[in-house]
Amino acid sequence: MKADAASSYFKDLLLQKDGKALSRKAERAHTTINDLFAPGAGQDLTSAKETLWGAVNAITYYADHVRSGPAGDRLESAWFGAGCALKEKAWVKAGVLVGTAAARSA
Repeated sequence: MKADAASSYFKDLLLQKDGKALSRKAERAHTTINDLFAPGAGQDLTSAKETLWGAVNAITYYADHVRSGPAGDRLESAWFGAGCALKEKAWVKAGVLVGTAAARSA
């Protein structure tokens, strides 16, 4: 997965349901997640480097370790709240992309 495809994947995850442009907060999150995709923790592994798995890991790292908020609130968010929802959305979207790629190659 090239950087531009990853950026689109991240943007799709951060878009509001109404499809409007990203809010300022979402734009900052998008920039941060993009920055985590290439040089982030574990992204140098061949299993993650420039892959969809690496993109999902960038989302997970962002939700679990980077998103702002008090430590207790951040943990609750990562496990049960908005961070959890973002990670779930990333996982589902990745499954759709893999299913689409598999369907094209069949």
